Amino acid sequence: MTFAYPINWLPDSLLPIWEAELSVILAELADAAPVIPLTSPAFCRFDDMTRFEEILVLNN
Repeated sequence: MTFAYPINWLPDSLLPIWEAELSVILAELADAAPVIPLTSPAFCRFDDMTRFEEILVLNN
């Protein structure tokens, strides 16, 4: 799951602010959805981010 793609490194002075906010966001996500059911991991082929064709599904 990807929420954003970094385009630049944060300056060291902003890291404590980012880390604190990340902790808040993680806690909110855990409260909203403590368990997220997932399917098995798979290698996929895709042309864009709207459809992923599973090529090989990895089973446990």
